Amino acid sequence: MMDHKKCTQEMGGEVARIIDFLNNKPFLCDCGSVLRVDNVVNGYPHDGGYADKEGKKWWLYLTCHQKDDHYDWALWKVVRRIRDFKQKQENGGATSVN
Repeated sequence: MMDHKKCTQEMGGEVARIIDFLNNKPFLCDCGSVLRVDNVVNGYPHDGGYADKEGKKWWLYLTCHQKDDHYDWALWKVVRRIRDFKQKQENGGATSVN
C-alpha cells in the first residue's frame, strides 16, 4: 500500500517550490469545475516525483471532489491546465475567477 499524505511547503525542496508556484492559480477540470492548489496537495513516494528537503521524491497530485469526478490531477498536468486556463481568460473564453 502506498504512503499517501498531505504535502505542504514545509517539506521544502522542489515540493515547496512547485506548491508555491501553483498556489491559488485556477485551472479547469474536465468536469467543468474550477480548481486551485491551496497550499496543500496530496502525494506518495515515487522515484519520478519532486524531491523534498530530505531528498525523498513525491508524486504530487490534486483531487477534484466536484460532482462524481474524483479525478487525481498530477501536478505536471495542473501546470499545463493553469497555462491553458490563463490563455482562455486572456482571450475571453473562460469565466473570471476571484
